[in-house]
Amino acid sequence: AFWMVIPYAFIGIGEVLINPVLQHCAYEGAHPSMRSLLQAFNMFAMGGMPNAISSALTQATASFTPNNLDDGNLVVVYLINAVWGLLGCILFWLVTRPPIPTGEQQDSSASSEFDVDGVKAPVILGSSGPSMSPKSADGGEKVPEEMNI
Repeated sequence: AFWMVIPYAFIGIGEVLINPVLQHCAYEGAHPSMRSLLQAFNMFAMGGMPNAISSALTQATASFTPNNLDDGNLVVVYLINAVWGLLGCILFWLVTRPPIPTGEQQDSSASSEFDVDGVKAPVILGSSGPSMSPKSADGGEKVPEEMNI
């Protein structure tokens, strides 16, 4: 099945493009004393954990996937994997959804976000850079507030 080279090539290309970015974000966003621990967890989460989950799912669905695929019930295997994927999406949504507003007004100068043409851009992974002032009325460039006079 030479045609399987195509999906595996896409998986490999995706990993080559994503993994360095994840490692960089984990390194830059961590406190210097925690960088090695976070990198170790990042490597485990990218390499060990997916293989463990895949092995567990393979063992759990082994009775549905015999060596002769004409005899097995592959629909059940795909449904089990789809349910796990859906549960992962729901968990991701629960973890990453914005907080529910409590009705308290936030001080906009204390915010870690700045306004770029009406779009809020969050500071990634808690990195602390100079806060940016809004674009000036004459359309000038944004400058750090420390430089405003």
